[in-house]
Amino acid sequence: MLREHLHLHLQPDPAPAEVEQLDLSLVSPGSSVAKLRWTETRGADDYNVYRGERLNLADLSCLAPHVAGTHYEDDGGVPNEAYLYLVTAFACGESTLGDGNPDRRPPPPGCP
Repeated sequence: MLREHLHLHLQPDPAPAEVEQLDLSLVSPGSSVAKLRWTETRGADDYNVYRGERLNLADLSCLAPHVAGTHYEDDGGVPNEAYLYLVTAFACGESTLGDGNPDRRPPPPGCP
């Protein structure tokens, strides 16, 4: 009697690379709506967008989880306030900040 054993090893895909280019502008002059655009990241299923006000990014909060495209409009800002944005690529349950920024930054909070 012959027995065959099939072993299937599934290797999880590595986390996607960091988002390399993030452009920020206002939808129109004098508007309080911020328009974010970034380059597509290979291996990303979608993106998480974070917003904060502190330069060290210690107060980041998840603004938009699982954005399918490479752009987002933030219409929840207060006019004349400065905001900092961070976009992470997300794939197979993992997100990454990459290592392109030489400054230490805290990990972003989870997105739902």
